[in-house]
Amino acid sequence: MMIASVFLVSLAALAFEVLLARLFSIALSHHLTFMVISITLFGFAAAGTCLGVVSNRSTGWVKKNASTAMFIQLGVMYSLSVVVVLFILVRLPLEFYRLSVDPLQLVYLILAYILPAIPFFIAGWTIALAYATQTHQSGRIYFANMGGSALGALIPALLLSHVSDERLALITAIIPVAGLAFYFYLSSILKFIINICGLPTDKGKDDGVDPIRSLGKISQVVLITTGIFIIAITFYPGLVSLFHMRVSSYKPLSQAHQLPQTKTIQTRSSIRGRIDLLETPYFRYAPGLSLQWTEPVSAQRAVFKDGDNPLVLYEPSLNNARQWAPYTLSWAGYH
Repeated sequence: MMIASVFLVSLAALAFEVLLARLFSIALSHHLTFMVISITLFGFAAAGTCLGVVSNRSTGWVKKNASTAMFIQLGVMYSLSVVVVLFILVRLPLEFYRLSVDPLQLVYLILAYILPAIPFFIAGWTIALAYATQTHQSGRIYFANMGGSALGALIPALLLSHVSDERLALITAIIPVAGLAFYFYLSSILKFIINICGLPTDKGKDDGVDPIRSLGKISQVVLITTGIFIIAITFYPGLVSLFHMRVSSYKPLSQAHQLPQTKTIQTRSSIRGRIDLLETPYFRYAPGLSLQWTEPVSAQRAVFKDGDNPLVLYEPSLNNARQWAPYTLSWAGYH
């Protein structure tokens, strides 16, 4: 159970780190995506430090509390912390460009730094607790940690083109609680089958203890309730909208949406960024247009990457772009 907990929490934590960088880049600024690495290291380092202080001040506390129920509770706490942190983050009125004129933005920035560190603190505590209590299995713990982390970094790259950033962040939050529940009850079922069939077991390892009974009724209820709650949030469309990341009002994408009759035609996400295709009758982008052109410039579409860097698209088959294009400076290259 301890190895499974380390693997699942490591997988979920690395996936959340990658997705958090994507959410920061979309909602705030790509400058803040580098802050995610610092947040992750801060959470892991704080967990190791706190565990070291606790173990030094209270002799035997680590081994006393490093039970199967403890690792399952840590998995539940991690899953819930991701959901709560995302729910608060999307509601923080943080505007990166107002830091120099609005002192309150510094408070929001500190909250945006500390809150996401909570899930990484729990993940770091889980891994450190495993190392502290099972020193003879350090190789297996290291393999579970690194294997889970590698798989967690791979999941967003494979699924972001099919699932939105917010929904995928919630899906990865399910992994520890759902995986531990599946592992826990599967092991209990297998033990029950072995006992019924009278097959020999290694009494030295588990002493015939039923995993379900060792967990306790309260922990079982919490585990099942948490799993159902997070799964409902993840897959119910009305609840997923509660975790929709607000794009900064200073980004060109937000400013474009303030124009009347503006609509988003298509949105696609990938590990390289989120692409939004917008259409509005008020896009009139023709840099270097000569004064000799006196007719109106036709409507255009624009593509935004992570809410920034608008790229205007011309469609000659749908408008008169072919007529006014020779009157721009960029046409000189074709001459």
